[in-house]
Amino acid sequence: MRLPWIVALLGVLLCSLPVAAEELKVEVLDQPPNSKYVSQEILQQLQPRGWKLVRDGRSYMAVWLAKSWVTTGQSDSSGQVLYPFKPGELIGVVRLYRTTPDFRGQELRRGYYVLRYGLQPQDGDHVGTFDTRDFLVLTPAKLDRDPAPLDTEKLTELGAESAGSTHPAIFPLLSPPKQRLDAPQVQHYDEQEWTSVSFSGTTQDGKPLGLQLIVVGQAEE
Repeated sequence: MRLPWIVALLGVLLCSLPVAAEELKVEVLDQPPNSKYVSQEILQQLQPRGWKLVRDGRSYMAVWLAKSWVTTGQSDSSGQVLYPFKPGELIGVVRLYRTTPDFRGQELRRGYYVLRYGLQPQDGDHVGTFDTRDFLVLTPAKLDRDPAPLDTEKLTELGAESAGSTHPAIFPLLSPPKQRLDAPQVQHYDEQEWTSVSFSGTTQDGKPLGLQLIVVGQAEE
């Protein structure tokens, strides 16, 4: 006689368990960034369609990728560099709908930021902080208005301005998807408590190239 009651209780418990991979959803965004905050020069470099990331039922961030990315054609034998981009290159634009921590836990104000490719410095301060060196640096859209690549000094300066600190605001990149995606793909890494989104883009010569960006999660202390 107790069996139905036990089954019902188990059902309630299972339904109440959090499903981390479903916390983040991706929606099509058929409008460009607001030209009040993003320069026309950068807007002209972006795909007309963006993607809105919704977390726990609330708008979290929106991402617009560049129409194409310039690749260097150089390879990295160490395996620590995953992407063939030039440091400082324009990757896209992101809108944060609310105060959001970057990968280092630095609080970023809501608003528009330019996404540029960066490489973790090979110095003693960064040894062992991440397996690979690829990151996207967030620079304030109100200050970063030219789509041309930034030099390392300017990239660091503007990235730090976003975070209001001495360290640039960053989102790390993981290994790119192996095949072209029709729509962004969400992946959750339970052990690290990270959530990534994989996007498909195009190189300057029309070849497909994807990137996988950690959008939720922080570096281990």
